[in-house]
Amino acid sequence: MFLSINVILERFEEMITKNKVVYFSKPGCSLCVKLDEYLLKNQINDFVKIDLYEMDDDEGLDILDHLKKNFTITTFPICFVESKFVGTFGDMVEHFDKKNTFSQTIDDV
Repeated sequence: MFLSINVILERFEEMITKNKVVYFSKPGCSLCVKLDEYLLKNQINDFVKIDLYEMDDDEGLDILDHLKKNFTITTFPICFVESKFVGTFGDMVEHFDKKNTFSQTIDDV
C-alpha cells in the first residue's frame, strides 16, 4: 500500500508530539537495547520505542527515508525529546546526563 508523503509526515509528527521521549529502532540494534537499559536505569519511564521495520505497509521505511532526508543520522537509535531531534544513543545519554546534572545543581542550592 502506498501512503502519500503528507500522511507519512502527519503520522511521524503525531508520534513525536504525543510522547515526551521517542526513539526509532530496528531489529538487532544493540545501541537500542543499551538505550532501553539507560532510560530505565535513570527512571525515564515515559519513552516510546518504535521499530521502523515492524510497521505495516512500508510505513516505517517511508518514515526512515524522511528521517534520513531531514536529520543528520548515520545509525540507530534515532531519538527525539519533546518533539526535538536529539540524535543517536550517545547524544541521548549526553542530553539526559546534562539535564540530570543541571537538576541536581539547582536542587543542591
